[in-house]
Amino acid sequence: MGNSCITRREDDFALSFLPGDGPHQAVRSIRRISQSRFIVGSGGFDGIPDLMAPYGSRAGSVRQHIRQMLKFVVQNYDNDAKDLQKRNVLFQLHGLSASERPFLLVIDVLLDEVPIDHSLSSSIVAMVICGGCLPTKELLTDFMSLLGLSTPSSETRQKNALTAVAAFAGRLSGALSDWLATDALLAFVHSRLARLCPAAVSEAGLRPYREPSDPRQRAERLQVALAAALLLQTFMHTFCEPERQRLLGRLSNNSDASVCRPSFVALLSELEWRFGQSGHGPARQLSCLSTGLLDGYLRPAGRLSAWLAEPALSSRARVCCLLSPTESTDAVQILPSGLEARSDAPGFETAVAACSVGVGSGNCCRWYFEVTLVTAGVMQIGWASTDTPLLRDEGLGVGDDAASVAIDGCRCCLWHRGRQDKRRYRWRRWRVGDVVGCLLEFSANQQQQQQPQSAGGWAAARFSLNGAWSSAGTAVRLPAVGAAYRPAASLMASQQLRFNFGGSEQPFRYRPPISASTSAIVTSPIDFAAEASGVSSADRRLLGLPWPLAVRERRFNLTQTASPTAATCIVCVDRPGDVRLMPCGHTGLCRVCSARLSACPLCRVELAGFE
Repeated sequence: MGNSCITRREDDFALSFLPGDGPHQAVRSIRRISQSRFIVGSGGFDGIPDLMAPYGSRAGSVRQHIRQMLKFVVQNYDNDAKDLQKRNVLFQLHGLSASERPFLLVIDVLLDEVPIDHSLSSSIVAMVICGGCLPTKELLTDFMSLLGLSTPSSETRQKNALTAVAAFAGRLSGALSDWLATDALLAFVHSRLARLCPAAVSEAGLRPYREPSDPRQRAERLQVALAAALLLQTFMHTFCEPERQRLLGRLSNNSDASVCRPSFVALLSELEWRFGQSGHGPARQLSCLSTGLLDGYLRPAGRLSAWLAEPALSSRARVCCLLSPTESTDAVQILPSGLEARSDAPGFETAVAACSVGVGSGNCCRWYFEVTLVTAGVMQIGWASTDTPLLRDEGLGVGDDAASVAIDGCRCCLWHRGRQDKRRYRWRRWRVGDVVGCLLEFSANQQQQQQPQSAGGWAAARFSLNGAWSSAGTAVRLPAVGAAYRPAASLMASQQLRFNFGGSEQPFRYRPPISASTSAIVTSPIDFAAEASGVSSADRRLLGLPWPLAVRERRFNLTQTASPTAATCIVCVDRPGDVRLMPCGHTGLCRVCSARLSACPLCRVELAGFE
């Protein structure tokens, strides 16, 4: 389930204001709803000042109140015990942001308050900005002036400023996009990248930036450069085609001929090469983003796509399983190795393996894979059945139904049936570079009988962190009868991880424990080699394509294979709508969406099933 502080339910913000209401009337309306839903007193929650209290004392300036509320959100983003307080604070922040001037004040405080190394810094900045008033030309002009890109500022403010511009870019379209991609902004992005590219700067005849000796300062520079690369990627994804082509022309050529500086292509190429061997952390993320920008938009002459280069082709040929571009959600990025996934979309994206396992899969009843954390934010890693609904916009991913389970080391819990279970979590909070182990063990009786119609079959899911395993008594049971499970992971924005499915070319870092109940019938290695033949020829061909092309071809195949009377589902607009609802008989939905409905969306008749 997506973080409650980041993914908001629509009914919490379904406020109806009169057309003539100003910001003060809107604030009072939110205040009344806040009082009725959460019983908010004039003193706020736990020392959080209530800016909308009609008779409360406003000690200090409004800026100080905003700073205190933002600190509360940052410190309690993963604390579900304070969920009501977080909602109250968000109501107040979004109420203040209903008009332009208070909105700019909130942004000004926000740029200094979100820590530079916070695992959800980009999500928090985007959450506050997306709750503000609709941007106008005047607001964007004042916002760009507020950033102060030409004046010295802290690394924290620089990173948050770039993140805020990316958040605004996600809300704009058309001609308004040009009000963000100013020459001053592009020059600032260029300088933040150039600080990490001494070779490209020297080749242009300039003196390279001096690298700081303090490791913390070097890490902060890396975070700012990562935010700059993410901003370029956001521009490429959100701009319309004319604006994108115009921006590419400006990036490819120096707009000011009198200024001698390395091109963006030279900077990204050096970043890709310099940090290409990094295994995790911001350096790894920056290298992957540079590869994506060079392959997709700024490819220099003679460059071969990273997906088609010999190292990527040979590495994909040696592993026994890959991530599936056809089953993963559309916005998740599968990197050239076929084993690494990244998400920069605002939803809860899910990466799914191409192979599934179940009762009678090969000669093995124990299945195991590992995940190395490139980032350490909100992710749910585990096993998901082939029928698990993966709905990114609603925050539904691995562990949010009865046939899936996941570990979440950022919020220190396990996820099953959409509920948190902190009692089964026995480890510290995970960190960058940690290795998560996921074991699925089918019961011995079920494996030996192999009777799909028998009742009582189960599979036990266990997890480990850096080789430290949970006890057998804390295993989560999943239904094994007629079920097929796949390794999967759901990721919040700016998260990245790398799968390891075993095999001779890529051995596991840690081996799972031996179970007395099943050790006698384990005759094959605990990897996915036995299931490699289960991937269809069409999926095998798509696995060799870059993820944008694979997703595009997947959508084309759906339109070609669907029957003329079965269009795409009217809810998800992705899968074929080939289900008939009973008893009303309406059609147009897929099986996944139909399973989540209690009433027909067309006639509101209570459903008895579907066929």
